[in-house]
Amino acid sequence: MYQGRRWSFSEFRAEVDRVARALINLGVQPGDKVSLWMPNRAEWLFLFGAVAKIGAVLVPINTRFRTTDMEYLVKHSDSTTLILMDRSGPVSFLDMLREVAPEVDTGNALRNVVVLGADRPAGSIAWDAMLAGADEVKAEELAQREAAVSPDDTFLLMYTSGTTGFPKGVMHCHNPIRTITDAANRMAVSPRDVILMYLPLFHCFGLYEGPLMSWVTGARIVLTTMFDAGEVLSLLESERATVMNGFDTHFFDLTHHPDVDHIDRSSLRTILLAVGMASSEPTARLTQEKLCPSLSAWGMTEVGVGATRSFLDAPEDDRCVESGHALPGYEFKASTIGELCVRGYALMQGYYKRPGGHGGSHRRRRLVPHRRRRHHARRRQHPFHGPLQGRTQGRRRKRRPHRGRGVPPRAPRGQQGPGDRRPGPAPHRGRLRLCGRRAGPGHHRRRPWRFLPRENGQLQNTPPSGPDGRLPHDLQRQGPKIPAPPDGRRNPGPWRLATPFNPQGHSVFQNVIVPRFP
Repeated sequence: MYQGRRWSFSEFRAEVDRVARALINLGVQPGDKVSLWMPNRAEWLFLFGAVAKIGAVLVPINTRFRTTDMEYLVKHSDSTTLILMDRSGPVSFLDMLREVAPEVDTGNALRNVVVLGADRPAGSIAWDAMLAGADEVKAEELAQREAAVSPDDTFLLMYTSGTTGFPKGVMHCHNPIRTITDAANRMAVSPRDVILMYLPLFHCFGLYEGPLMSWVTGARIVLTTMFDAGEVLSLLESERATVMNGFDTHFFDLTHHPDVDHIDRSSLRTILLAVGMASSEPTARLTQEKLCPSLSAWGMTEVGVGATRSFLDAPEDDRCVESGHALPGYEFKASTIGELCVRGYALMQGYYKRPGGHGGSHRRRRLVPHRRRRHHARRRQHPFHGPLQGRTQGRRRKRRPHRGRGVPPRAPRGQQGPGDRRPGPAPHRGRLRLCGRRAGPGHHRRRPWRFLPRENGQLQNTPPSGPDGRLPHDLQRQGPKIPAPPDGRRNPGPWRLATPFNPQGHSVFQNVIVPRFP
């Protein structure tokens, strides 16, 4: 449901197919990049399904981007088609596009520029005109394009934070659909649920936990253009929402809104509230009191939708302070403050146009650039604008971390100091290293990286209180599986190309990854 208009699953699939045939008529080929620059709308969801269906790659653009970032993203992604709103509130997307590409008025900016709205440049295509071209493509041609899509094909190029400069393009195949299925199992999401989604769809949190969760489980989704606490509380009561998602800032506004105590909140079943910082704990505690029990999770764009999630029956401290337990198929060392190494099936395929992840040594290419240690080989400058002293003749100059990071300096060569660490083995291919240091006594002393053990290719189920302190795979406390296996097994079987589950039996995608039970 969006702004009072509703679609059944069959009606939604028909809209997705119509947009997919229109894109084929525009000349969008498998592997082509389609940039999408618009706020949350029903057309956003149609395009998301259509682009994946024809084997193209969707490139969401942050609606908060301005001229410089937008220009970089469209050019860096090699987008051939740009679909955008003419404006969003007081912000004119077209004016920014004209600023960086004046030739849009003559039709030479991109292969296709499609505009949704009244203001349309002469060299662009109106949204309705694009949809009219769908009649030129037969359903058989769409079926052939759909059948050629592989689960390993890139279907999403999502640009993440630019903490090392410009944003980086994270490439994902269709594997995150399996992650969403596992997450839905843990949260016990079913066709009876109603997901209230106000997070931006250009972010992985909103995109995966909203439309993908709905399509995989058959739950109904209620979409808003943006977050407004009053509107969200009104929809919560009128639509009988059962699942909500967000960060502490969203739920701070919701729990402190004057209407929160005057609406019917009885339908709300669970909330996914990302915590993990001391500042988020008070809001998480208040959310349990004002709304309903919440769950916690951790993830980032590079690992898919998320690698951890709380259990529904977890104690309140686990849900308000910690970040949950590993989802099936993810491995990392638990209970260690500092750097976090993650291994799993849904890690990114890589950064677009950065095959090694980052320039430099072989070891550095294994790290996420904006999360790795800040020990660069380049020449450092002292705050007093002079080069650092302490060179060793014939050897590499000593390196010290930036000031103000809470990390003690390293001791002279041959001595053990508080800032020294024992290096571990280079990360294996497919592992992702994240760096999140916390200041405090002994935080800088790191252990060699260790992961959960395997036996015959399977993870061992170690008890939570095991002497080795490793996180168990923990498949025993899963919620009901979706779809439920006929023999009642808890562990999903092999993964294959199939049709996502929904109550009406209609599919949005034909080529997605869902569990198969014997």
